[in-house]
Amino acid sequence: MKRSLFSTLLILSCFLSACLQKTGSSQPKSEPKAEAAGSPKILVAFYSWSGNTRRAAGIISKTAKAELFEIVPKEAYPKDYKECIDKAKEDIANGFKPELASLPEDIASYDIIFVGTPNWWSTVAPPVRSFLDCLKDYKGLVVPFVTHGSGGLANCEKDIRSAIPNVKVSTAGSWPGRSIEKAEGAIAEWTKSVIGK
Repeated sequence: MKRSLFSTLLILSCFLSACLQKTGSSQPKSEPKAEAAGSPKILVAFYSWSGNTRRAAGIISKTAKAELFEIVPKEAYPKDYKECIDKAKEDIANGFKPELASLPEDIASYDIIFVGTPNWWSTVAPPVRSFLDCLKDYKGLVVPFVTHGSGGLANCEKDIRSAIPNVKVSTAGSWPGRSIEKAEGAIAEWTKSVIGK
């Protein structure tokens, strides 16, 4: 009788243990949270000599929650304004594209790339022309933005489209360099309209 009761208790114990193990194994495992669906990966690439384009890029980056990348030529343009514009005029006339210090990693991984340039002699700065060469096979959207003295967009957007003819290019944004800080609201609204937020 005692042996039979012991055997019954042993079987019952094994059964309960098996049930508990099965229940434990069926608990959902925690998975890493995925990025919100529909959030594009965005890069803001810019060249800035005086700092105006850098300020505009910062506003765009903050608004779009985007990464920043500064386009830097290996050989910097002269700090003196007159020397810089003379050198820029010569480089543009010769179609010169300076070698860059670095390029972003994995360009193809971005859905949208903003490309910022000052208006130099009615076109993009030569370092930006160099950067555009790495976008010739890019499949996402390129969004130009320009800072200027008083020349507006001039040929900047047109020349960017010509440099990357097989890439989708959005309508450019353009703001006077000396009033970038006053234009913060306008730049932010323009950015939201481009990325659809």
